[in-house]
Amino acid sequence: MLSHVTSEIDKIDALFKFENDIINDEVRAYWAEYLCVRVAGLIEAVLRIILFYYAKNKSHENVARYVSKKVEGVTNLNSEKIENLLGDFSEVWQERYVQNITDSQKAAIGNIYINRNRVGHGRNSELSYYRVKEYYKEIKGALLAILKIVEA
Repeated sequence: MLSHVTSEIDKIDALFKFENDIINDEVRAYWAEYLCVRVAGLIEAVLRIILFYYAKNKSHENVARYVSKKVEGVTNLNSEKIENLLGDFSEVWQERYVQNITDSQKAAIGNIYINRNRVGHGRNSELSYYRVKEYYKEIKGALLAILKIVEA
């Protein structure tokens, strides 16, 4: 499971490295919006991976397939939705999420989705590359914390 999660994170890490090649401010602004969309997708992808592999390793294949299909439709995950999703699997996971995820991580998750939805609906976002990078740093920490919670 860890290798699948780190593979997804590595893809996003690689995208952030392109920023040094962008010299035009307008293109950099569009790149920030693209990164925002990709980071929001990362949250969903990593949670699907974590929950699917947990089910696959702990239950019958039919249950794992059911979990896979159910989590496939999970989108727009703010911190509260993540907390509730984890609570659907385990009250302990939910409690550990509340205890271990910082306010700045929760805010980053929420802000990424707010801005992703603005971009997706053609509205202006006030994103900068550096803001998205800070959100990503917080989100990456939160995702790795969730992985530890589920693996414990």
